[in-house]
Amino acid sequence: MTSRKLLPISVVIAVVWCIFQTVMYAQEVRGAWVSRNELSTRTQIAYVMDSLANNNFNVVYVNAWSRGYPLFRSEVYRSQTGLLIDPTYAERDVLAEAIIEGHRRGLEVEAWFEYGFVGGYTGWLPGTSGKGKIFDVHPDWVARKADGTEKDASNFYWMTHTRPEVQQFLIGLCKDVAQNYDIDGIELDRVRYAGTMYGYDTYTDSVYRATHAGAAPPATTTDAGWMRWRADILNSFMRAAYDTIKAVNKNVRLTNAPSSYGSSTYQAYNENLQDWWQWVRTGSVDQVQVQMYASDNYTLTSYLDFILMNLTEKNKIVAGLAIAPSGTALPFSTLSQMMSTCKSKGLPGVAWWYYGDFTAPVWDYFRTQFYPTRVEVPGRPAGWRAPGLIVNETDSTAVKSTGWSEMSLAGYRGKILRADSVGVKTIDYSFDVPALAWYDVYAHVSAYPLFTARAPYDLFDSAGTATRILVDQSATKNQGWCTLGEIYLPAGKHTVVRISNENIGYQKNVSADAVMLTINRRKSPNVVVTGAANQNFSASRPDKYWLGQNYPNPFNPETSIQFGVPNESRVSLTVCDVLGRTVATLADRYYAAGIHTVRWNAAAASSGVYLLRLQAYSREGRESAGSAVKKLLLLR
Repeated sequence: MTSRKLLPISVVIAVVWCIFQTVMYAQEVRGAWVSRNELSTRTQIAYVMDSLANNNFNVVYVNAWSRGYPLFRSEVYRSQTGLLIDPTYAERDVLAEAIIEGHRRGLEVEAWFEYGFVGGYTGWLPGTSGKGKIFDVHPDWVARKADGTEKDASNFYWMTHTRPEVQQFLIGLCKDVAQNYDIDGIELDRVRYAGTMYGYDTYTDSVYRATHAGAAPPATTTDAGWMRWRADILNSFMRAAYDTIKAVNKNVRLTNAPSSYGSSTYQAYNENLQDWWQWVRTGSVDQVQVQMYASDNYTLTSYLDFILMNLTEKNKIVAGLAIAPSGTALPFSTLSQMMSTCKSKGLPGVAWWYYGDFTAPVWDYFRTQFYPTRVEVPGRPAGWRAPGLIVNETDSTAVKSTGWSEMSLAGYRGKILRADSVGVKTIDYSFDVPALAWYDVYAHVSAYPLFTARAPYDLFDSAGTATRILVDQSATKNQGWCTLGEIYLPAGKHTVVRISNENIGYQKNVSADAVMLTINRRKSPNVVVTGAANQNFSASRPDKYWLGQNYPNPFNPETSIQFGVPNESRVSLTVCDVLGRTVATLADRYYAAGIHTVRWNAAAASSGVYLLRLQAYSREGRESAGSAVKKLLLLR
């Protein structure tokens, strides 16, 4: 009969507490809005994503529709205006850059359509009309107030909410993103009127008369029936937007950032005809990040109490809080009270306004008090956005090169390699691919005038078939991560990218830097990869003892475990329950130096949390050489 070894009670208590904390807060939205101010360069975008990921945020709302212009390359916008993107970013695709950098760090990225029905702004590229490019082309699209004026108090011009062409234009912009980008969500904003005084343009007047026996819209802007009629048009818009996006990609979340500044009145509806309660009740949104930029916890609590008194779908309601409402930073004690209130109300998370208000002390406070560890986004499978797999050109275990030399030019991490046009020079990048899936492939480029304009990158698919992509390494616009393409790869070790000096041009040079893979969720939505799975694919000969996270996790009933030993060692690998009782011994023998895999079939075990413990011993088997513990979750 096998004896059961018990862990010390202090260890058991500590582990159980950690598991309790993990289970209680294993999933929550930790979001932040990123305005166009933080998107001026690729380097800045990378820094933003690193900051958020380093502080354990998991969702970023990136400005994608701003001041009447897209910050992505939109064919819908070009079909209307002749412009592909905001002219300020003519050589770029800001949204694509944000997606690459966000997914590199395992962040979900939502395209934030901040300006919604706003079509132009007098202070930004107002066009020949002075109102915005879309109004240069469609002057009849401008919304109008009861007094006949158009511009609101913030110098914005709004598009007519009731026009089907306007609605289809905005939905088309969203569809552009869902079809052409590996985006995680689309967040709409300003799906409202700029006030009850709007809706008096010629088109809206004609539609109202046609549905009300020729009667004109009421002169009283707060007439109950007139308010309801206009609000219902926005309700129909949200339903159409939701259905359209889901038809393109059901895994793209459609969210909205409505406002709520009332403790006893429906402020969003009464002031802006924004009936967002109806969107939540009818399933026209997956989630709302409700703007409640309160300055104290008492006010926030009153807002939330009123909302939750009227809505039972709290799982869809994320609190939108401001770090510095009205420009004044809140004390940490107030932020802590607000966070506690949101948790006590059972909300699935918080979205913070905004990235630009984070300072070093705020980052430190959030990381230590609010977000000490990484967690998943609610409703997503484990590892939906596992961090990118990156192989640097200096990694001798994953890179094989011939004829390359180091160059003193900064790359992704450290310097880069270069090769001239003489002879045959190649460099191959291999990846330990974690799962059968479609992957996006990126190469990091340090642009330099003496580099070739036709650097050859060969991508190898699962059949070993190569596809060549030429990259202009001399162009500044390609500085940073460049998209090479999409490939389908099975799990295991594969050569994925080769860079060579073939046909680069006389006296030209070609460079080699890091290469990255990220799972393409448009094409592989059901693949499950835990964030820890990236740790499971290390060098063929590790330099220390380590235990990888089991995969998949959660699992039923079988899972794989990888571990590594730097030299020949006796390894004991056991599974215990949370009381420290051994329920399975997966390994107890000598292993050669390298990476090894074992499987556990838990068909006879009950659902629950288990502890996987590795203990390694020296060759003589007497002295402990290394140990590690991981948590496993069996779900029936």
